Amino acid sequence: MDFAQLKKWLNKMDSILEVYSSNEEFTQTEKNLLLDYLKRIEQQIQAIQVEDEETKPIAASPVLTNAVEYSPPISKIKKEVVSEPIQAPTPEVEKISHPRVSNGADQHLNESPAAHHAEYDHLFNHLIVTDLSAKLELMPLKNLTTGMGLNEKIVAQNELFNGDKSAFDKVIQDLNQLSDFTTAKAYLVEHVIPKYDWTHKDKKKSVESFLKLTWRRYL
Repeated sequence: MDFAQLKKWLNKMDSILEVYSSNEEFTQTEKNLLLDYLKRIEQQIQAIQVEDEETKPIAASPVLTNAVEYSPPISKIKKEVVSEPIQAPTPEVEKISHPRVSNGADQHLNESPAAHHAEYDHLFNHLIVTDLSAKLELMPLKNLTTGMGLNEKIVAQNELFNGDKSAFDKVIQDLNQLSDFTTAKAYLVEHVIPKYDWTHKDKKKSVESFLKLTWRRYL
């Protein structure tokens, strides 16, 4: 069993519960998120190899007359099915050959080879949309800080920045100051994606959601 992963999920659940410790009202989204973590934890525990009790030698015990046979109660684990949220169609990425550099945040970016950027291009493929109706469903965001919901911030901080709130806040601040998506993409590829291992398969859903929000910031 992957104890490190199990501990990580428990910490994420604790983070969510801590946010609502002041009796704030739970939403269905937070409930589904907790149930998803519980399902992952259960699967890890079910995978634990245990020694078969039937193969162990049984010590002889005195026979008791009129003994009442006792059968321990069997606990039943009730599983609740968590429905997967329906994701909105994703937008088409416009390629800009000459990104503008508008302020101090752009100074974080250094010129990097195209081959290095291509290594992470697959993370942005879900943003390519050709359906006009799908494009119309996407609303632009003026600011990532106010455009992200509480649950989105918690998931992004825990899943994509290893629970580091300072790192999460800094990246959001930098992205808000950049002028266009091409510049933002270069910033993420150079300073964020490799550092926090966004190519890991367990982070795929969270990465796609965060990149879609980032894309909407520059519509």
